[in-house]
Amino acid sequence: MRNFLDRTERLWLNGNLIGKAGSVFTSMKHGGQESMITSFHTSLLRHGMIIVGVHYFCHKIMNMSEITGISAYGASTLAGIIDCSRQPLENEIKIARFQGKLVAEVANKLEKERSATLRDDNTTNWPA
Repeated sequence: MRNFLDRTERLWLNGNLIGKAGSVFTSMKHGGQESMITSFHTSLLRHGMIIVGVHYFCHKIMNMSEITGISAYGASTLAGIIDCSRQPLENEIKIARFQGKLVAEVANKLEKERSATLRDDNTTNWPA
């Protein structure tokens, strides 16, 4: 993943991702999801992106009846320590879908705001 992010230099230099919605989903063998997601957030912030996570108004995140990899930073699942064969639980899938929908809603709002700003104020230098 680090190699992939290091190759986004041209996007960074051109400011192509400034003001765009960014979000992280992950699957881990065991624990560490929050550290993985928040370390990825650093790269999104460097690009000027607006981070979208899973907020606690998604009540499924509070489900304590089963082991899940979910946190407010982003949807995740635990793949399993031995052979990584564990599939996401229904609750994890619902939270990931919630996050995806939230990212789409935020991205849509940001684009509408960007378009309105460009229309109303020609001096604003938003990247395309």
